[in-house]
Amino acid sequence: MSGSSKVIVVYPDGPADGDGFDARAGSQIQLGFEREGIPTALATRPDSLPLEGAGLVLVGGTDGNAVDLLRKARSQVAAAKLDIPIVFAGKGLHRTDAERAGADEVVLYPAYLRDVVTIGRLLRGVPKAKRDHIVGSLAETTGMFTLVRALAALGRSAVLTVVRGLRRGEVRFFHGEVTSAEL
Repeated sequence: MSGSSKVIVVYPDGPADGDGFDARAGSQIQLGFEREGIPTALATRPDSLPLEGAGLVLVGGTDGNAVDLLRKARSQVAAAKLDIPIVFAGKGLHRTDAERAGADEVVLYPAYLRDVVTIGRLLRGVPKAKRDHIVGSLAETTGMFTLVRALAALGRSAVLTVVRGLRRGEVRFFHGEVTSAEL
């Protein structure tokens, strides 16, 4: 897992929709990362992101404004020639649309704050070439249950391998669903 790179949280500044989903969600996510001791900056406008020292950009929003936020964030990261993962954690946007707009990963809605923070911790500072095979310590997350739940929220197919001494376990995911676990 990564070092002390900061997380940029990009959420629109505006009125809440019918579900109360607005910039308050961005503030809650910022607080979630800061509670874990991860430096975080909240940006309500993606036109000038504080990318210096950043290791992750987390974008939220709903529907059409989320696509615009993702495109602007991807443009900022590309213009700065940085290899920073962009994670979308909003709602009303399909995975393929978010990925086309510039997201590297998409947290499926609804998700717990803990899931978003866990995914951020996993991806923070990891270059694109190493995102297919992430290695880390379970002690750096909040435990096996929250790690499995966070990986399921990504909706990906993957194998989580856990090793302790001579013991080994695997949890297999198919499109975000746990299909098997072996110890």
